[in-house]
Amino acid sequence: MLYLLTTVIAQKNVLQSFSTFREQAYDVSLSVREFTKAERDIYLLSKLENLEITDSVFRGGKRERKRYRYSFQGVEICEFTWRNVYNIGRSEFKSLKQHLNENGVTPRSYGLSGRKSNHGHSFEVIENTIKFIERYADEFGLPLPAAPRATDNTPPILLPCSESNKYVHSK
Repeated sequence: MLYLLTTVIAQKNVLQSFSTFREQAYDVSLSVREFTKAERDIYLLSKLENLEITDSVFRGGKRERKRYRYSFQGVEICEFTWRNVYNIGRSEFKSLKQHLNENGVTPRSYGLSGRKSNHGHSFEVIENTIKFIERYADEFGLPLPAAPRATDNTPPILLPCSESNKYVHSK
């Protein structure tokens, strides 16, 4: 409990001393939000690479440990404040550091890049679904007058709400 209290007090002190740079930090925060995900990753990876410090320990053999000194506008700040300035969460920050240690400053690949989705449907399944919805709408739907649209002259059709999706699909 004491550790948590001192951590909160330390964070408040850092934020108060950091208040002179508040406008600059806010501008950086807004500009980082405008980046695409790939641009943001590369930007943050390059920032992290510049903040990296390698410590060597020789007790029982050589061991290297990577640490980071977080700073903004030449003022040293804590990790929490650095992450808030650059709009990054704890777990995303952890995975960015891991990617930096393993691959360096290179773009990260996400999820299904180059692979087929497990939840994808074949063209025939989608086509049959559309035909079913159109036939159901023709039989049970309530047509509305066509709204003046620039590209679509098809009037919308309201489907009845008296039947649930489960009931319709069971037919």
